[in-house]
Amino acid sequence: MQQQGMPGMTVALAKNGTMLYLQGYGVSDLTTRQTTQPGTIFEIGSVTKQFTAALIMKLEERGQLHVDDSISVYLPEYNFPSAITIRMMLTHTSGLADFTNFPSLETG
Repeated sequence: MQQQGMPGMTVALAKNGTMLYLQGYGVSDLTTRQTTQPGTIFEIGSVTKQFTAALIMKLEERGQLHVDDSISVYLPEYNFPSAITIRMMLTHTSGLADFTNFPSLETG
């Protein structure tokens, strides 16, 4: 962590739905020096791009979506222009503003 300049991280290993290891390391807040706990949530940034793209391509192979579908079909609550497609999102050519300013989708 020191070599990479990471103040904190959480490591989790799971197999077949069973958690094998879960541990927080370092600090999660540089100002308060709060220690990282196993349940600390981090923004993971670009790490998931390749996984998201692979899963979308699997869904297309199964006929469950098409990369040229409008994203407004799948995310209607955001009122995105219907001209923006999944392909544009995957290739970063949609012209959308910074995604971090969009409200979170409620899950659960």
